[in-house]
Amino acid sequence: FFAGILVLSLLFSGCKSREEDPEELILSIPSDPISLDPLFSTDLSSRTLGKFLYPFLFQKVQNDKSNYQLVESFQLVGTGKIRSLKLKLRTYTLSNGEKLKAEQVLESLNRLVNTPGPRKSQYSFIKEINVLSEKEIELKITGGLRHAVDLLSLPPAGIVCCKTADSKNWNLNRLKH
Repeated sequence: FFAGILVLSLLFSGCKSREEDPEELILSIPSDPISLDPLFSTDLSSRTLGKFLYPFLFQKVQNDKSNYQLVESFQLVGTGKIRSLKLKLRTYTLSNGEKLKAEQVLESLNRLVNTPGPRKSQYSFIKEINVLSEKEIELKITGGLRHAVDLLSLPPAGIVCCKTADSKNWNLNRLKH
């Protein structure tokens, strides 16, 4: 037994160490993720990976408790049943080097609201989505601000962007209720 451990120790001690890359993230997860699509990730592994793969509108920035990952500022306007939540987006660089645009957020949120899945009913508070400018988006919502911010910070609401127009299973239809 001890001889086996000694042999394995000698084998692995000869491995060359590689240079560390500060941009590389190595995760150890207990099982294969069910899906990397945030809409269908129902297990812990999928959710853990999703936090690193997708940006979130209202995910808190780690070093700054008052800032969100994608939203620079927001304002809830109106007093009726349906109110307007206006979001001003931060400048955010995607993994492909492009800047995130409000149109991409619109597409992702439309997908969140329209795609049948385990969490579709949670996001039924979003009644309409409009792009106001390249950096501004408006959500027509029911319910309170805290409810909206909380749900838009959860893993299913990750902003899945940069799909090509011909990608399968990508719903680009505008939201109309």
